Amino acid sequence: MPQTIHNPDQYMSDLRQILAQGRKRLGILVGAGAPAGILINKADGRLKVDGDPLMPVISQLTSDVTMTLTPKWPLRNNIYNTLHFCHVIVAWKWASI
Repeated sequence: MPQTIHNPDQYMSDLRQILAQGRKRLGILVGAGAPAGILINKADGRLKVDGDPLMPVISQLTSDVTMTLTPKWPLRNNIYNTLHFCHVIVAWKWASI
């Protein structure tokens, strides 16, 4: 079985060559916590050391969804049951169109 060796210099050289040609699309996969570590000023969208996360962390996202849904649909034990209930309502309305 052939042995492969990871050579970062070769990868960077290949990446530079691909980018210089400008003909191939480039996709970058960002880790799950990365957007929460990028802090921005929401007013102007610029990076800021004490700003808000680019994307909210799960606890903040759960809180935002709960606060948005509660006035229209009261919570049903927890957020998951509430979201399921909303999904059922939307599916029912969609099926009746």
